[in-house]
Amino acid sequence: MSDDKGKYGEDSGLLETVKYRFLNRDGAGVIVERLSQPEMTRLFDWFVHESGCRSGNLFLERAPLFDTALETQAEAPISPSVDKSLEYSDGFEQEESGASQPATHCEENTTVSLAYGFFGAGLLWGVKYQRYAVDSSRSPLPVERSICDFLSQIFEAKPGSFSPDADRLSASGTPSAAQLTFELVDLVPALDLVIRAGYRLCCTRYVDSLDAGGYGSHLRYLFCLGLLASGLSVPGRLAESR
Repeated sequence: MSDDKGKYGEDSGLLETVKYRFLNRDGAGVIVERLSQPEMTRLFDWFVHESGCRSGNLFLERAPLFDTALETQAEAPISPSVDKSLEYSDGFEQEESGASQPATHCEENTTVSLAYGFFGAGLLWGVKYQRYAVDSSRSPLPVERSICDFLSQIFEAKPGSFSPDADRLSASGTPSAAQLTFELVDLVPALDLVIRAGYRLCCTRYVDSLDAGGYGSHLRYLFCLGLLASGLSVPGRLAESR
């Protein structure tokens, strides 16, 4: 057994595990089954709750380095690039301007590419965390973990513990998180409808985002949707008020 086995952020073969589990019609179908409408709305209730993820702001407030690395991972492009006409609508009117303005760093990606990127990143990190949980558990019974368990691990992570993985997943020749999602959608087209619905849902929280210098904390809902797709469960029910 490798000395690194069981250390969070230091395992190998993650992409191979994801491909084996999900990049086939049965595996991709399992993802869609996990993302039922009731589960999506339960996740959304926790995501927007002040005692939950606070519309995604919890990532930036508690784990700014991880949050920034997550954006970097999510923005890695699909190859070949997604058609610029394939945009998701967020329900907000765009202001008309007499003169065209140069695109900012965060405007260079299409909404589809970003949505796929954040979702795929959640799937990858969810699988990685569950491998760690299994390796570090002494119980012979199946290990069940929730999204809150994953976040606790991330918030307590030592400096640099996640950086090598973000770099590895963005390395040359390695499919991006968005590319992974694109391949899953190719296997099960219904997944695109789920992600599109998630994108529209999370954009209702745009005004609550504290992230003025990035894509917006609200897009972390798609990351959490990827965590749910990986097999992590929705955190326990909170008070009904948001």
